[in-house]
Amino acid sequence: MEKQRFPTNAADRSSTQETPVGPYRLSVEHREVSEDGGLTIHVFGPKDGNDEELLRFDCFRKTPHYHLGLSHRDAPHIEIDDADPFNWSLSLLASSFETLLQDAGADSTERNAWEIELAPALEVLRREAATLTPEK
Repeated sequence: MEKQRFPTNAADRSSTQETPVGPYRLSVEHREVSEDGGLTIHVFGPKDGNDEELLRFDCFRKTPHYHLGLSHRDAPHIEIDDADPFNWSLSLLASSFETLLQDAGADSTERNAWEIELAPALEVLRREAATLTPEK
């Protein structure tokens, strides 16, 4: 399958607070992209010796979806078919974090490096998301 290149819309890491989970960091922000938007969950961490965005969950109003790997550059994305894409995404991260990281090509997914930090980090994201309002 040929990869589709998206316009540059890499995460603006200066505008979010990153919560550590072992060698990974999670953040949430509100984004508007074209005529859609909503909450976005980012997962950053080591890939090929670099610090990369490994996962992105775009919990948008019209077309919620998530990306694996170098998510801001490569297609395809995976649709989220749920009325509450943000909580669906948090549940998927809670139940399948290691598998998602492997599928995204993370350098290491050693469970002991992140397992006890994941649940508290997801709660931080939930609290931060509750404070975010769409930018006017």
